[in-house]
Amino acid sequence: MFSTQESELIGVPGLFGDGRAHWHAVTRMLRTHWYHLSIRSEQDGRCTEFTLMVDSEHKLQECLISQDAEFAIVEVHAVIPAWMSKSDGWRMERVHQVIIGSDEHGCAVIALEVEGGATYLSSHQPGFTVDMLSNQQPIFMRGMLSSA
Repeated sequence: MFSTQESELIGVPGLFGDGRAHWHAVTRMLRTHWYHLSIRSEQDGRCTEFTLMVDSEHKLQECLISQDAEFAIVEVHAVIPAWMSKSDGWRMERVHQVIIGSDEHGCAVIALEVEGGATYLSSHQPGFTVDMLSNQQPIFMRGMLSSA
């Protein structure tokens, strides 16, 4: 999840519309992956694009289901921590597929397949591979995106 501090608030709540507030910065305490969605919105014949930062597969799925003529996801990127990508820092990569499954203990494991073919797993178990996942359920596939 993302958190905010009042000192980072721009203006006053509601200044940019009912229920909306703008922030200079948000904080993320967890060192887990999250999603960066590019959204196209059309209202009253006016098309705009914005970015939505999503903290979980559950929220990603909600966004995918809510797509309609006025709200379309154009692109999905994952922001991936170094431990998950086995690199020296955070990475942001275009997502091709997200699968949720279970390890041998019944714990949920996320598999992120990204552009270029790499697959990143949310498991901390050494040697764990996507083939070891049971109860695999696709959460996202690129075909679920609206054509831009």
